[in-house]
Amino acid sequence: MAPAPQFNAAFTFFVVFALAGSITIARAASTAREIAAEPDPLTIDLSDVERMDTVGAWLVYRTVRDRNAKVVGASEESQSLLDQVAEAAGYT
Repeated sequence: MAPAPQFNAAFTFFVVFALAGSITIARAASTAREIAAEPDPLTIDLSDVERMDTVGAWLVYRTVRDRNAKVVGASEESQSLLDQVAEAAGYT
């Protein structure tokens, strides 16, 4: 009889936090609290974001910088703003 197979698997779990609508100064405090409550490793999904201002981009940038989060689904406009914020902060 053949020996039972052995599995050496490592599982990595991550949270996908989906933002939607407007990510602006009007929602900054609540969005920051929601992001802070999520465990690491974190992926931020911007697929359903319709509008992002500089404050919203800063929140996302700060999460990437401080928590090594990943960003997916950013529109061209959102990605451009994120890049500008990162450049202004010297993170490029």
